[in-house]
Amino acid sequence: MELNLTRTRRQLLQLNNKLKHLCGGVLSIQLYSGNELTSELLDMTYDKTGKVDFVICLNYNNVCISSISCKIGRDNSLEFSSKTQEIYEGNKYNLLLRSALILLSKYVIYNEERINSIISRAVNPASIYIMVKYFHANNDKLEEYMDENGLTNETLKYDDAKDFYDNIDAYELDEDEEEDEEAMAARLKNDKNFGEPVNLIIDLTNNMYIDLATNMFNNIAIKCPSKGGYKKKRTKRRKSKRTKTQKK
Repeated sequence: MELNLTRTRRQLLQLNNKLKHLCGGVLSIQLYSGNELTSELLDMTYDKTGKVDFVICLNYNNVCISSISCKIGRDNSLEFSSKTQEIYEGNKYNLLLRSALILLSKYVIYNEERINSIISRAVNPASIYIMVKYFHANNDKLEEYMDENGLTNETLKYDDAKDFYDNIDAYELDEDEEEDEEAMAARLKNDKNFGEPVNLIIDLTNNMYIDLATNMFNNIAIKCPSKGGYKKKRTKRRKSKRTKTQKK
C-alpha cells in the first residue's frame, strides 16, 4: 500500500500562512507518516490499533498539542480519530484540525488514487454534533431522526445529538464495508473503551463539504497560545536570615 502526501504541500502552506496571520507563527499544522510516526507522536493519539497511515498535528513551538490520526481503507475511504491535550481543550483546535483534514484529504493519494470519502466513527454526542452541525456529515439514521424532529444542520443542538446517541442501536457495519478481521477486532476493542460509534460520512467528491471546511478554517476564532512556549513555575527561594553581629 503506497501513501503519497506530496500534493498536500500547497494546501498545507496556505493553511499555515493563515495560521501565521492569526497567531504570529507559534502554531503550525504538520503531516507525519512512515518513520515520522514515532511512539512519542502516537502517544498523542487515541488510536490503539497500531495501524495509522498518517497523523495531522497542530504544533505549538514544534510540540504536537492536538492531533488527528488517519487510517485509509481498501476502498480509499479515510477514517480518523482526534485528540487534544487536556490543557488546550476549549480553544477550538480540534475543530480547526477537522476542517484542515477535509481540505488536505482531497489531495492525499493512496495506491495512485485520491481519497474519496472521510468516515468519522463518532463515539460521543460531541463528535456527532461537531461533524453534523459544522460539516454536514451524513448518517442515514441521524437524517431520519432530524426529519422526524424538524431539525436541520443549522438548528441541530448538542442536546439533540445526545438524545439521538442515547436512543439508538448505533453500531452496524455496512454489508459491503471491506475490513480484514484483525483490523476489525482491534478497532472493536478500541471502540469499547469509549462508546458505540456512529458512522458519519463526508463525500470528498462533493464541493459542498470543501466549501464548509474552507469557511470554517477561515472564520474560526481559535485561542492563540502565548509566544513564550511552555513555562515552568518558578519556586521562590527563601532567603536565609542572617543575624547581625555588633561590634564591641
